[in-house]
Amino acid sequence: QRNGYQITHGEEKAKDGKTFADSFHTFGFYWDTDVMYSYIDHESNVVMMHNISESFWDLGKDAFDWENLENPWHDRPMNAPFDQEFYIIFNLAIGGTNGFFPDGKEKPWSNWAGTAM
Repeated sequence: QRNGYQITHGEEKAKDGKTFADSFHTFGFYWDTDVMYSYIDHESNVVMMHNISESFWDLGKDAFDWENLENPWHDRPMNAPFDQEFYIIFNLAIGGTNGFFPDGKEKPWSNWAGTAM
């Protein structure tokens, strides 16, 4: 099974030894026909950027199992489906017992605790 995690994931840490809990922050996202990027606190502080030089269908076809599917955006611009208004949901997931966060390292729960989810 293919996994698009590597092409859809990015991480950023607070600077100067601080955490994002030390003060309020603005998390933003910008896109137009040529570029998409996320930023923290100001548009000059770009966290992750994607220059749109190929369609999102072509970008994802090596990471996902799309060989037998037809591109639903074949007659639309390269930035499709992001060529129209839409809602975006930012998810903050806390926790997990899947091994991404090893026990004993900066987390207040154990993977084996009865209340862990």
